[in-house]
Amino acid sequence: MIQVLTAERLCDVHTANDPFPILGRLRLNYKEGVWTSEECLFETAAEKRYPIYDGALPADYLDSEDRILYLAYEANRCIGQILIARAWNRYAHIEDIAVAADHRGKGVGSELMSHARTWALSKGLRGLSLESQDNNLLASRFFQKQGMHIGGVNTSLYRHLGKPYEDETAVFWYLDF
Repeated sequence: MIQVLTAERLCDVHTANDPFPILGRLRLNYKEGVWTSEECLFETAAEKRYPIYDGALPADYLDSEDRILYLAYEANRCIGQILIARAWNRYAHIEDIAVAADHRGKGVGSELMSHARTWALSKGLRGLSLESQDNNLLASRFFQKQGMHIGGVNTSLYRHLGKPYEDETAVFWYLDF
């Protein structure tokens, strides 16, 4: 079940932020105005957890015209979330999406993305956007399955954050309606 964040559910925000496997990274190529990628798998996988999204406080999504936060539940357990904000470029920007490790691959992320799309359309926005990292292959595969395409990359975005982030490339994904 997917629900819009309420004041009573504020404590559930970020509870699905589980670690994820780092299996390799994308090799990105830009040619004739189109980004392509291929996967380069590592010999051994690692595990990583990104910090909790700190762009806006969970309460900022309550009763907002420009933001919404959906939570996914199984019984009374929060198993996923998606934070969305109206962006200046007429996209609904997905600020964070997370699914509990034991529920990945079961359609929870797709349901959250469907809600994001519905919200964006209701606001008259033209698509969805988000930023991920070149070493998060499972997320990249998921975004591609959702119909998203790479619109750009930034090799300097994480440069000054130290290990393990400084070697990551930011990948900007888009889905146009």
